Amino acid sequence: MYAVCEFGGHLDLKAKYVYANGMLLARYDASPADTHYYHHDGLGSVIGMTNENGNVEQSYFYDDFGNSLGSWGNVNNHYLYTGQEYEGTISGLYNLRARYYDSGVGRFVSEDPVLGAQHSCYMSRCFTSLTYLQQVRLFEPMESNAYLYCGNNPTNNRDITGLQADWYAACGEVAGCILEECKKNIPPDYPCRSEEKEKCVDESYDWFLDCIRYKTTPLPPLPYYAYLCLGLLYELFPYE
Repeated sequence: MYAVCEFGGHLDLKAKYVYANGMLLARYDASPADTHYYHHDGLGSVIGMTNENGNVEQSYFYDDFGNSLGSWGNVNNHYLYTGQEYEGTISGLYNLRARYYDSGVGRFVSEDPVLGAQHSCYMSRCFTSLTYLQQVRLFEPMESNAYLYCGNNPTNNRDITGLQADWYAACGEVAGCILEECKKNIPPDYPCRSEEKEKCVDESYDWFLDCIRYKTTPLPPLPYYAYLCLGLLYELFPYE
């Protein structure tokens, strides 16, 4: 969810916000009337703001985990690191919807609701997702930490929902589809059917690991036989 309007204590309109593909582009102040345009880096962090004439009126600098390294200007703005809301005067934390993030320690202040609930099921095809998520916890021990921010790699990743495990579950959904399509591709009378099924398991799991390890790069391509999984891929990763 994104803020599209901001109101005062008497429900008087203070500002309107404009977004495109989830990225904040502009803010229109009601009184006094003014317009501010947002400029972002590769992670979506706000690094500058300009006015209607294109003049720079604000700039920001951050370290890897989002701590401020300084700023210039006097525009009142609370959308900063990865473009998310910073509640500086209230809590000093970033509001990432499902939970709050403390850039000072590089950790969330509460557990990932998905991991903390023992991978609660929230999709119709959840069984395969849970299986893959459990394997992640075995082979990627750091991911068992339910307070981690972006797998301890904030230079290449971002988490704007507070639900890092959602990505893993989505990867598991597609990997499960790949596994099923691979098994369907094995002829019923094939003499080494069990060995081929094992290969399907390995291939789908390799895709899953590529999916969760390279979150900021293009998703790994689907195997040729898994074209029926394209619909699921676009449903779960609409902007990839």
